[in-house]
Amino acid sequence: MPITRLSRSWHRAATAGAIAAAFAWTVRASQPAPSLSLHVPVPPSAVAVDGRDTYTYELHVANEGDVALNLTTFELRTDAAGAVISFAGDRLAPLLDTPADASAPFAVAPRSHRVIYVDLGARAVSHGQPARVSRVRHGVRATAPDGTEIRMHDGEGLRIDDRAPVVLGPPLAGGPWAAVYHAEWPRGHRRVFYTVDGASRLPGRHTIDFVKLDDQGRTARADVDVVSNTLGYGAEVLAVSDATVAARRDGVTEVPLVSARETRHAPEAAAGNFVSLDLGGGRFAVYEHLRPGSLRVREGQRVRRGDVIAALGFTGSSTGPHLHLHVGDAAAPLAAEGQPFVFDSFRVLGRYADVGLMGRARWLVEGEGPRTRERPSPNAVVDFGPAPRPPGR
Repeated sequence: MPITRLSRSWHRAATAGAIAAAFAWTVRASQPAPSLSLHVPVPPSAVAVDGRDTYTYELHVANEGDVALNLTTFELRTDAAGAVISFAGDRLAPLLDTPADASAPFAVAPRSHRVIYVDLGARAVSHGQPARVSRVRHGVRATAPDGTEIRMHDGEGLRIDDRAPVVLGPPLAGGPWAAVYHAEWPRGHRRVFYTVDGASRLPGRHTIDFVKLDDQGRTARADVDVVSNTLGYGAEVLAVSDATVAARRDGVTEVPLVSARETRHAPEAAAGNFVSLDLGGGRFAVYEHLRPGSLRVREGQRVRRGDVIAALGFTGSSTGPHLHLHVGDAAAPLAAEGQPFVFDSFRVLGRYADVGLMGRARWLVEGEGPRTRERPSPNAVVDFGPAPRPPGR
């Protein structure tokens, strides 16, 4: 799983579907009104997880004034549920980006911003039944050093993107594969921004890292430090769709031991060996950390769903051999905004409530069964079934 520094660059240019914010505040007559703004760079679309629609996006809260503010409450309301969902204190902290000052976890310094990571799912219901959300309204409360309370709301709110997510075939065959990700991991893909060509983007917004397991939940044979002992190492990586190879990189070397890996990588090297497939419609499937010398495709080549394109490896910024998969709106791994995707089919075998047990204990057997056009839930254990046979092959 890649680790790099979090960029705090602020998107000032409005993007398609961004919020036109309307603000309200209460201030003392003797004090100047704080300058505040709300912004959603990439509006979400509905993605099915365990039979419910989920919505993943970031709300940027900017303090453009000259005094520090302290966030106290974040509220949201959907048009599918009447109640306001409120987050404060210990409920708000996990939604926020890593603070610049750990002793002031809710502070927004002058001329800076904070990010609230929104992963709306189970609460988007009406009378206990799943409901499609078309608009979300946000409210934020903060206090100034003199105790003044500032209340912000975003007027008409955020309109949900009504485009369906990209539907992919299996990136790997069989299982068990752990679908490793979580919205609240401070250094997980979900929260790592990269600045490329002066623009800050979040390519890993919907990334899943796939780790191979055996039936007991182990990730390796014998010595777990030996890269080649990892169960998934060398597994065939499959084209998830009929597509064109948009970009590739091979020749990044591996080390034989996990403990010998480099802990610091330049951002452009984080992906290691990679393949990017042009899926059409401005969407690209990006596979990272591939084994050196294993790439079977060249730029411009057409591939069919199920074609073997490479092998799972241990290159780039990685804590262990696994397959990184994301969909972005550009071919370069870090120069894209992450886009939602689902798999056309897979079977859920269970999940890890504590991902720290992966490799040491078997997963929890719950939520079993087939899934169609869904995304695996965080740290679910899945089976993709036999490798698909490309038509005419």
